[in-house]
Amino acid sequence: MRYASKLRMTIIAIICALAIPASAGKWYEGGTLHQATGEHWLSWSQEGRLATSADYTTILLNRFPERTKANDLNICISEAALGFGKEPVATLAAACAILMGWR
Repeated sequence: MRYASKLRMTIIAIICALAIPASAGKWYEGGTLHQATGEHWLSWSQEGRLATSADYTTILLNRFPERTKANDLNICISEAALGFGKEPVATLAAACAILMGWR
């Protein structure tokens, strides 16, 4: 009986481990919107926009991105994309960097 109890607990532990989703990457990983337009940017997930903003922040500031800076850039690009949706995100990011005094 003791063996059956241990086996049952092991099976439950395995099922629980498989049911819990793998943790997502770090907040700054997985940016894929570098070639997107503003319209595409607005339709993408907040996580994807933040990760792409982190990539641009790293390039523009030449250092590891701070989440607050990446978030500021994300907000600026999102606001710019509302009025300039056909523009490339790279152009919007560059304009935002100038407006925020990064360049």
